[in-house]
Amino acid sequence: MRVALAGHYPLDPNKISGGPQAVFAYLVEGLRQVEGLDLHVVSAHKQITETTRFQRDKVTFHFLPHPVNKNLGILQRLINFINGIPSYQLSK
Repeated sequence: MRVALAGHYPLDPNKISGGPQAVFAYLVEGLRQVEGLDLHVVSAHKQITETTRFQRDKVTFHFLPHPVNKNLGILQRLINFINGIPSYQLSK
């Protein structure tokens, strides 16, 4: 089963800042251990300038640039990312 989670996952999993980030990181850690789960984590960060995708410990991570346009939230970016629509097309 494929599951996609969107939340504030830390760029460095060894440096967790704050309660919500900790909860999300530990949720991902728990789900990582579920056999047969295709887990994707999507997170937006100001430090990221272009979409980055990599796999670590049975989890596929998708780090997106933090939305510049206030009308374009992370959920819309996630939907477009999954559908293969590059973010630069959204402003056209």
